[in-house]
Amino acid sequence: MLLTINRTTPDLVGSVAGGNVQVTGKSQMAPFKQPSDAFVFASFRRENPAGRVTYYVTLMYDPPHR
Repeated sequence: MLLTINRTTPDLVGSVAGGNVQVTGKSQMAPFKQPSDAFVFASFRRENPAGRVTYYVTLMYDPPHR
């Protein structure tokens, strides 16, 4: 699912991502404007280990390959 939000609040983005995680188990997010020397994105995941719902946010930073 591709979600494009131009002008909104962080709370709205968090709510939409959280809803997607509830349904699919994972959302990925990346800034519109990436740094010129790297690629950055985040994964928001939901797991159910040992019967307890746990949420994870992972930030990915891919430096340039030279």
